[in-house]
Amino acid sequence: MAQKLWSRLVPGKPVPAPAFLTLNGILIMLANSGIISFLPMILVFVVFYFLLIRPQQAKQRELRAQLAGLRRGDRVQTSGGIIGVVQATRDGAKEIEIEIAPGIRVQCVRDAVTVVLSSSAKPANDLAKAKK
Repeated sequence: MAQKLWSRLVPGKPVPAPAFLTLNGILIMLANSGIISFLPMILVFVVFYFLLIRPQQAKQRELRAQLAGLRRGDRVQTSGGIIGVVQATRDGAKEIEIEIAPGIRVQCVRDAVTVVLSSSAKPANDLAKAKK
């Protein structure tokens, strides 16, 4: 095939195609250029991306959505390991108020919450069941 293409490019009598246009020539060029030596590292990166990076990004996206939807009564755990119940939160505010013991409330940065243990938010279809 390379012979036919090369013959069309060069007018006159058929000229043999150069070695680099053949499949063997391409493979030899790749081996000599060092690209083949980088192939295992590229393969490892692709595997790491699909096994480690993408699932972590999905977890972060889910946590961001939970933090944006924090409501009073949600049970949360902070990055310091303190478990408490959200008592006050304002949309768009960075701080939330957490009750860690009866009568003891602390203000905490919203980003310090690492896990929402239980949410007081009800699923949307609960209202339809209650009316029946």
